[in-house]
Amino acid sequence: MTRIGIALVGHIPMSEMVHVAKEADERGYHSIWLTEGSARDAFSQIAAMSMVTKNINFGPGVVVTYGRSPTMLAMITATLDEISGNRFIQGIGAGGPSSENNHGEKYERPLSRMRDYITIIKTALRGETINYAGKIISIHGFKLGFAPSRSDTPVYIAALGPQMSKLGGEIADGLIYSFPTPDYIKSTMPMIKAGAKKAGRSIKDIDVAAYVVCDANPDKDKAIESIREHVFGYTAFPAYINMMRLMGYNSEMDAVLIMREEGNLQKGISAISDKMVNDIGMFGDTDSWPEKIEKFRDAGVTLPILRPANSITTSAQLLRKIVRAYRP
Repeated sequence: MTRIGIALVGHIPMSEMVHVAKEADERGYHSIWLTEGSARDAFSQIAAMSMVTKNINFGPGVVVTYGRSPTMLAMITATLDEISGNRFIQGIGAGGPSSENNHGEKYERPLSRMRDYITIIKTALRGETINYAGKIISIHGFKLGFAPSRSDTPVYIAALGPQMSKLGGEIADGLIYSFPTPDYIKSTMPMIKAGAKKAGRSIKDIDVAAYVVCDANPDKDKAIESIREHVFGYTAFPAYINMMRLMGYNSEMDAVLIMREEGNLQKGISAISDKMVNDIGMFGDTDSWPEKIEKFRDAGVTLPILRPANSITTSAQLLRKIVRAYRP
């Protein structure tokens, strides 16, 4: 069976979200991924959905290294893995400067912080007592108070740039990329391989997941605009600006930054070119989506994840249409 995941997003009632999760499970999807931000917390949603599904895996895509300590994330990881019957994948991101406003913690040294988090979580899941002095975080004497249902629950990290890709290759079970192009994935593979080599691992040991942004609105123009707005939303974060420049969209990012500085958000959205939308997203006739997905697989993605474009405007109806657009 071909592996493919789906991100369940949208401001829709949890009762409807659970029904969509059941349908994704019945259709054979590999995994469901829940984003967080300032909306519903991902872990509560996963607990609810895991109780009404049988085979599908679950992961937060992603939670950040702020607001929850690494030992708390280890406890959550082991608990949800047990609740779901070993169907949980932990997904962690470095966050950004906005984490200071959202969580009241100083944003600094994301690579070192990520290394500390992953090391502590994996040590805890092995049932070991943690005595660890990291560059950012130190934990002494902590041990999980129950035996995890498995000691190797997968832990993935979100990566945007080359150094986090290399770190993921070294210490994580998988990497998660947000709306990359196939060419960008190809360009990151040497860094993942370098990290894996440093740890004595093979690239085959590492899952490479990628969000493929999509919109199944039958009105093609509205779908394209939705993807344009989605991409523009991420230009509020410097790390995503840098990633888009690495993908070759320098002129678009120059225009976006000017429009943001002027406060002209509509023109900023329009600066997201048709080429960007076509390179990054999927829209229109869903029959063409599998061909686009295969381009990502050919580039090195082992787990494509369908990611609805606009969380605010995504309805339960559109979410179901995306679920039904692809049968693994």
